Amino acid sequence: MIVSGADRGADSGAGTPSDGRRRASSVRLRTTAGAVLVVGLALLSGSIGVVTLLDRTLVGDVRGAALAQADEVVVSLEAGGAPGTLGVGDVEEQLIQVLDGDGAVVASSANVSGRGAVADLPPGEETELDGLLEPAPFLVVSAAASTDDGGYTVLVARSLSDASEAVVAVRNLLAVGVPVLLLVVPGTTWRVVGRALRPVAAIRAEVEQISGAQLHRRVPQPAGDDEIADLARTMNGMLARLDDAAARQR
Repeated sequence: MIVSGADRGADSGAGTPSDGRRRASSVRLRTTAGAVLVVGLALLSGSIGVVTLLDRTLVGDVRGAALAQADEVVVSLEAGGAPGTLGVGDVEEQLIQVLDGDGAVVASSANVSGRGAVADLPPGEETELDGLLEPAPFLVVSAAASTDDGGYTVLVARSLSDASEAVVAVRNLLAVGVPVLLLVVPGTTWRVVGRALRPVAAIRAEVEQISGAQLHRRVPQPAGDDEIADLARTMNGMLARLDDAAARQR
């Protein structure tokens, strides 16, 4: 059997409904995968930013409190106060030491009485140390005091346990919440894209059923003024022109 060029063109140009569904599914799949990737990266970077900012803020609060406490001791020493036992608000989370020019402890809070210097830290510096009073890390700051008897270095250490626990709690919450949000994204995107592509599938199905003797038929035109509506109007305009041309030939 000899197949005409028109028939070959029709056969090669026409697809099956399954082809359309595969193409639509492919678009939906790519769009869904892209949405998951973008949202996942955004949530990951946002989570890292939140945890980092929270950690810096909480550590900054501890630093500010420690520096204020050190300044109080410095003011007392420079006003002529004699080094001695220094009071702290929480004996498990705070300590104070005053060192002379040789690095020897000349005054301290009661909870570290008799201990050597907890850190060899120049004035104006800070460091983090573990296990000073409890396993949690401590932030240690230093400040200089100048008196008639010579110079002193004031060391103040405050626990970072509350800050660390808060950061860990937020990190654990994000570790659960981010995957849950990512589970919602694929289904939502799949449904939204499928709804958006539904008019395209309807247009294609109608076009596949239009033959040369049915040029009066038109594809469904969705409401709105988006690209899909423009496509439907273009297709209907083309069908109208073909219908007019066929009518004139008859």
